[in-house]
Amino acid sequence: MHLTILSRKIPTLNEAQFRHEFRVVHAEQTISIAQNLGIIHQYEQGLALQTLNKPILDRSALLPLEEASKYDAFARLTWPRLEVMQGSFTTEDYRRTAGEHVFAEPFQIFLTEPLSTEATRQITKDSPSEEDIIRVIIPIQHSANGAVSETEFEERWNQHASFISSTGAVYTRHRSLDISPDHLARIFDQTQFDHRLVVARGGYEELLFHSRAAAETFFKKHAREMRDSYERFVDPALELFIYDRVMQFAAEQRGWWQSGVGLAVGTALRVKVFMGV
Repeated sequence: MHLTILSRKIPTLNEAQFRHEFRVVHAEQTISIAQNLGIIHQYEQGLALQTLNKPILDRSALLPLEEASKYDAFARLTWPRLEVMQGSFTTEDYRRTAGEHVFAEPFQIFLTEPLSTEATRQITKDSPSEEDIIRVIIPIQHSANGAVSETEFEERWNQHASFISSTGAVYTRHRSLDISPDHLARIFDQTQFDHRLVVARGGYEELLFHSRAAAETFFKKHAREMRDSYERFVDPALELFIYDRVMQFAAEQRGWWQSGVGLAVGTALRVKVFMGV
C-alpha cells in the first residue's frame, strides 16, 4: 500500500534549503524509521526539475498536455497495510521526527495500490544512472459533476491504460483505496496532513523514462492521443508533474532484522488501531 504526497516548499525556504530539508533531513528521518522499526518497506523521492535547477522538458513536446506551474516534491512510502501506517502516525518516533519536521506544503495526497510494478522494476534494472530517470505523474480524479458515471470512468480508464501500455511506455496505474471521508479523517487526525487533500476517487498514473530526451520523444509522438483519451473520462484541465527519481530506501535493503521487527511492530500498531487506543 502506498502513501504518495505531492508538495510545494514552504515560503520561508529557498530552493537550496528546501532540497536539503527534503533530500537529507527528511530522508534520514524516514530511513531511520524504515531501518529501526521495519514498517516502511520502501521510500522514493522526486524533485521537480526546476527545483533542481535542471533543464525542464520542452513545453512544445508536451502539447496539448501541460506541465503544472508550481510544485516541488514527490514522496512515496510503501507500507505493509493501511492500519500500520495509521498506527505509526500516533507513535513517539513519528511525532519527534517527521511529524515535527515541516518543510513542505502538501497539495495532493494519495492512498493507493499499484496495479502492476514489473515495468518500474525493469527500468531501474536497465537504466545506467538513476539520476537520469524522469518520472511523470498524472493525477486522475473522477469528477463529481456526474458527466461520467463511476462505471464509465472505470471502463474508460481501463481503455486508456491499454492504449498507454500499447505504446511500450514504462507505465503504472495507482488506484485510490476505497476509504470513506470519516475514515480518512481518523487516519490523518494526529498528523500535519489535511485529509481533504486525499484523492479518494481515482488515483494517478506514473510514466518513467531513461532520460529527458526519451520523455520528450514519447510526448511528441503520443501527447495528442493521450489528451484525446483523457478527455473521455477526466477533467480536461489535467496537468503533468515531472520529477527526477531517487530511491532512498528500497525493499531489497530490508534484511531479516527489518522483516522480523516490522512484523512485530506492525502487528502491535494494527491492534492499536483496531482497539482505538
